[in-house]
Amino acid sequence: MDYSSKSAVGFTVGLAYKNIFLGIKDIANEMGDNLEKSVKEMGSNIDSGIKEVGSKIDAGIKEVGNSIDSGIKSIQKVFGW
Repeated sequence: MDYSSKSAVGFTVGLAYKNIFLGIKDIANEMGDNLEKSVKEMGSNIDSGIKEVGSKIDAGIKEVGNSIDSGIKSIQKVFGW
């Protein structure tokens, strides 16, 4: 939806953008680039966090498995199996 025709401010900013007035176009493009960069960084941080959590879960599951295995071996030893 084109908001530039809905208000005086939108119209003025739209006109300034189209005519490269007061550096509005450069400012808007830079803001868009910075937003895109920030979103990519957030996505990367979320991805890293998920991988770290997954790694810790895997390690925890392995430790539980080792404990169960050790317990079974102890029971077998007690009963001479």
